[in-house]
Amino acid sequence: MPLMSGFEVLEWLKCHPEIGELPALVLSSSAHQEDVAKARALGARDYHVKPSDQHQLIQLARELQSKWLGHNTLAS
Repeated sequence: MPLMSGFEVLEWLKCHPEIGELPALVLSSSAHQEDVAKARALGARDYHVKPSDQHQLIQLARELQSKWLGHNTLAS
């Protein structure tokens, strides 16, 4: 992200309790367990490594939609 890191965004969200109900989901290029742990400690509810191809990205989008929105309306 050009202006803030993802960790900075999570820190900002943590400082704004009025947005507390907003689930923070992380999509990162890092698979390092230290980054996953830091994101979770800062309030991330979900952490995923960016898929390497379009088909994996579509599958991840469907999984996230089903998990966080409760329905699957993305076309096949």
